[in-house]
Amino acid sequence: MIRTIKHLLLITVFFTVFILILQSCTSDDLGLPISSNSSLETEAQHQNGNQLTGEEFFLQMKAKQNKNPLSNIDIRKAIFHAVDRSRIAEEIFNGYNDISNSIFAEGTIFWDPAWAGYDYDLQKAEELLNKAGFGKDNPLYLTIRAVDNSSSRKLIEDIIKEDLEKIGINLWIYNDPPKEFYQNHIYNGDFDLGLWSLYICSDKDIENSFSSGKIPSMETGENTSCENFYWHSNTGIDDAIVRMASVDDPEAKSQTAREIQDILANDAVILPLYSRLFVFAYDDELESAGIRVLEDKFFYSIEDWTPSPVRETTEEEITEIRAGYCADSIDISNGFGTYFINDLLFKGLWKKNGDGSYSPELAEEVQGFRDELMDFPGNNISIKLKEDIYWQDGTPITSEDIVYTFEYFREFMEEKKYFSNLDEDYSKIKEINIIGEKSFTVVFEEPVKDWKKLFPQVLKKDQFSPADHDRLPYTMLVSSGPYKVASYDDSGEMVLEINEYYHNKVPDIGRLIIRFDPDINNLIAMLKEGEINFLSIPVDPELMKTLEEENGMKLLIEKGNLVEHLALSLKPKEG
Repeated sequence: MIRTIKHLLLITVFFTVFILILQSCTSDDLGLPISSNSSLETEAQHQNGNQLTGEEFFLQMKAKQNKNPLSNIDIRKAIFHAVDRSRIAEEIFNGYNDISNSIFAEGTIFWDPAWAGYDYDLQKAEELLNKAGFGKDNPLYLTIRAVDNSSSRKLIEDIIKEDLEKIGINLWIYNDPPKEFYQNHIYNGDFDLGLWSLYICSDKDIENSFSSGKIPSMETGENTSCENFYWHSNTGIDDAIVRMASVDDPEAKSQTAREIQDILANDAVILPLYSRLFVFAYDDELESAGIRVLEDKFFYSIEDWTPSPVRETTEEEITEIRAGYCADSIDISNGFGTYFINDLLFKGLWKKNGDGSYSPELAEEVQGFRDELMDFPGNNISIKLKEDIYWQDGTPITSEDIVYTFEYFREFMEEKKYFSNLDEDYSKIKEINIIGEKSFTVVFEEPVKDWKKLFPQVLKKDQFSPADHDRLPYTMLVSSGPYKVASYDDSGEMVLEINEYYHNKVPDIGRLIIRFDPDINNLIAMLKEGEINFLSIPVDPELMKTLEEENGMKLLIEKGNLVEHLALSLKPKEG
């Protein structure tokens, strides 16, 4: 009997040790429970006799928790502290970019490092998550969504998933085609966490993205551009948006923009990751080069380009630089927006600065009245042009050119098939009345607050006929910018030369040859071989390193206004 009891005790001890060994297989080397999508799949779950997949088990566990866990600010802040943003930037850019702590590009007056307080701190993240009632022993189940055609976003998702699991948040990744992603999930608020680029350049962009009146479900024919996909509401932001729209002073706007960013960061609604980069490579034919990034378009600041001092040129020779352009042609007529080639040929009444303000270009004085109720310019704006401004043929720029430009744009807007990106506020212009050779009045059908954005380029009267609509003859363009078109070859080359009648500083580059090709690889090969001297290149760290180390080129890197960010949906969920 005693021997039988001893045998039973030995068997019990054996099975106890065996069970402990089995349990150790479900723990990591720190003794913490392993929790991942892969482990969920291997844990064959059974319910009512049916085996559940990892995804089904995950969603079952998610359904058992609070439907709106992200309404808890401690959870939101725990997520932000758990995401290693520096690692994300390093793995994607290999040292060529760093994290962003603002929704504006660094270097602009709207930039504010409001998110600098969200350092990578797992201990702080774990404490916040525990405060909300979750942790490694009671995991929180969330989903993250992005488009399925972006390798960088897939990498970001994997890093975020790995980071959040360290504090007790299990993440399931869903990647959708772009159209489905935005229409079915982002627009409808059907996501927990999301990844996409945020474009903020003006006070109007801030209103569209963060005003409580711009939640997508509120969109109507009158209330358009409802892009508050976060479903976030804060009266402090709403009040600041109204104040920002009522002032013209850049510093006052900047102060309000910083206030809005501080509220967004404190509410932990979005987490900026990094800003989009513009990268240009140039060889030793240039000592220095410059670009401007405005509204996420780049401009050649050709006035800031300096030829290499080692170049041996005679007084008769013209300093010549060859730039690459990735396209099968050069499309100047596409909306006549201010970008690249257009900025070298055409000048407008005003030019937009990086801080959102405007500086006079062809205009000299403006007179108008302000609506006392709405506090912005009313329906009549009187404008006087500068005296010493000329076209490339030496004829003065006059009020008749402004009227011609307006009628040219309006004709295309009526046809609808041209200039689809032309600003619709042109349709609010009733007429333009000429007062004198250098003065005119713009009469609006209704007040247009940001009216200086109109006429970013002015065309010479009668330089085109209706037959030219489909394809403008570029050699017939009459320039008011620093360059004029000397020749244009459909096979892949445009030559620009100095416009001696240009009213501002004349560039040191006497001739700019633009080689265009739709294949960026061809252009990169031309750059390496010295056939071109300047090129906008893809943000590819391996390529950038090769050009720097093997070809001895210099890189010009600028941050744009597209900010990749982690978004949280605060839309209340039913059930």
